[in-house]
Amino acid sequence: NDGFRGFDIGVEESTGHFVAVYEKDTTADRTLYYRVWNGTADLDGNQWGAEGTITLGSGVAAEAQLYVALERRPNSSSEEMMLASAGTSDDISVARWNGSDWVNVTFVTTGGAALDEERFSIAWESGSGDAMIVWGEGTTNANYSIWSGTNLNWTNGGLVRNRGAVVEQVKICSDPTSDYIGAIFGPDSLADVLAVMWNGTHWLSGEPTEYTSGEATAEKNAYCAWTKNTS
Repeated sequence: NDGFRGFDIGVEESTGHFVAVYEKDTTADRTLYYRVWNGTADLDGNQWGAEGTITLGSGVAAEAQLYVALERRPNSSSEEMMLASAGTSDDISVARWNGSDWVNVTFVTTGGAALDEERFSIAWESGSGDAMIVWGEGTTNANYSIWSGTNLNWTNGGLVRNRGAVVEQVKICSDPTSDYIGAIFGPDSLADVLAVMWNGTHWLSGEPTEYTSGEATAEKNAYCAWTKNTS
């Protein structure tokens, strides 16, 4: 569906191989597709591998996936990537690429903000090897879950903030030198935008006052990034 972004591409940190994940039809199933580019041509001159499938968990609705996000693990010799996707319902699925296969396929919520918008985001802590997903939950909350790189599982979702509005858009971004992760929510259903900070163990208080005059559109129009302090 060209009104959404049912695809993404990531690069393995250690090999430089590209992994493309995508939805290619509107069939109501639990299937995503992927291909890997390794830069080495086969006998037919193809540098992309054969198409593979990712079967999402039976705990989520059988539906086409409207949004797909991939995030590679930084600062590592690992080939890991984290995948998240969502369709037209309130389910958000996750899976981990280990360099050769998709594993730990599960879901973090079946009660997410039921909107045809990109209401989730994923990032890795740069030091610990843990990952995070943040998403809009229900009609008011921003929730999060942590992937443990040690235990190889997701924690139960916790609350980031009660926004008092539907969290329609989320973006989180990793500090490349620490376990800090910045998050920006919105514009939400009331056109408010809020930025908060994770310090590696908890969400910090004292964030800036929310901006209340955002443009509440279906497209993502708020972003975050880290800059290098050269002082």
